[in-house]
Amino acid sequence: MYCKVKPILQWDTASTDHNADTSPMELFNLAEHLRMRNDLRCRLITLQCFGESLRRFVQARFVSTLALVVALVVLVNLAI
Repeated sequence: MYCKVKPILQWDTASTDHNADTSPMELFNLAEHLRMRNDLRCRLITLQCFGESLRRFVQARFVSTLALVVALVVLVNLAI
């Protein structure tokens, strides 16, 4: 009696039949992806710097800023 055993499929990341090389299209897509990430990172860093400068401004002028916010809330409530 013969028994057929199914082979276990294994994941192999090695390049067995050909050179493990990237195609020009893969390199182009990688470059485009990295460019988009760098653009986003630049925007986020700009936003972070703005937030930090705003925090420093408010921290240095806490009482004045608090009075200004209260005055604006009162004016908005009176206008409504």
